[in-house]
Amino acid sequence: AAAFARGNVRLNEFLYRRADIEDVTEAHLLAARHAAEAGPGPFVVSATTPFVREDLAELGSDAQAALARSVPEHALVYERLGWRMFPAIGRVYDSAAARHALGWTPKHDYRSMLARVSDGRPPASDLALAVGEKGYHRKDQLSRRPLPS
Repeated sequence: AAAFARGNVRLNEFLYRRADIEDVTEAHLLAARHAAEAGPGPFVVSATTPFVREDLAELGSDAQAALARSVPEHALVYERLGWRMFPAIGRVYDSAAARHALGWTPKHDYRSMLARVSDGRPPASDLALAVGEKGYHRKDQLSRRPLPS
């Protein structure tokens, strides 16, 4: 990931593991409201992936090909920005159980974030931008964080 631009990494991660704080908050509120009927978790809370089960083998060796098939419109945006897909993805988090059990529909996924990036915005919701990035996300700030007393 160090060889990729930060926005490129974050957008790529919406394909298989990332979730926006707006969607995470909504999933937690729904879980609190519907705990009894939702049944036992835990539930995976991540953006809805565009990949299907048949893509899994190819994702491990040629993630670009799987992405080109699933979301072909990404190519023009990536080319314009000089971005690229990771060579491989080892696992894909599937939020289908959370969507079904909680009645949760994430607003933000790879396609919505691709549209934001295409419009010159970062791959994050307005809420995520308002909340901002915390120091624990940045390796260069880890050593400067005070330890809790």
